[in-house]
Amino acid sequence: MRTFLSLVCLLVVVSSCSIKSEEFQVHNGYKVSLNRLLENKKGGVIYFISPVCPLCQNYAERFRQLSEQGESLFVVGVVSGNYHSEKELETYVRDYEIDFPVILDPEFSLANHFEATTTPEALLVDSLGEKQYQGAIDNWAIDLGRKRLKATEWYLNDAIALYLNGKEIETKYTKPVGCYIE
Repeated sequence: MRTFLSLVCLLVVVSSCSIKSEEFQVHNGYKVSLNRLLENKKGGVIYFISPVCPLCQNYAERFRQLSEQGESLFVVGVVSGNYHSEKELETYVRDYEIDFPVILDPEFSLANHFEATTTPEALLVDSLGEKQYQGAIDNWAIDLGRKRLKATEWYLNDAIALYLNGKEIETKYTKPVGCYIE
């Protein structure tokens, strides 16, 4: 029994390491791994996005604001699946002035690893690439087609502030609202 548990633990560690070292294509042609993104950073923010999701389009300015928060965290977008053309992605990046790398994840490797299901969905990872927060960016979107006039709770901002100040993140998960990753 002890050997079996050791084998299971080893498989979990190996699969976690492989996703961090796996190279992913970025929208502008170069390749990057999570390990490389984490170099000299305290962690990072990963947005699962879709160029045709109306909420991802509406949140583009918010994505940019959060990407300007400082040098201590990397910010990257992830488009999972092969449903979107390169032209759609380039148009989204240009039209919505996305100023951070957008990784192409055609095999759903990152979506599956982080258990992401929705766009937009945000993750905060620590310097080892482990999830510290996952879910909605804020409470602006109530449901598909239903939004508040403005957000009153800032889930991702709060998680980032707590994490960077070395405090426990109270809310580790909120249900994201948006389009399903397909």
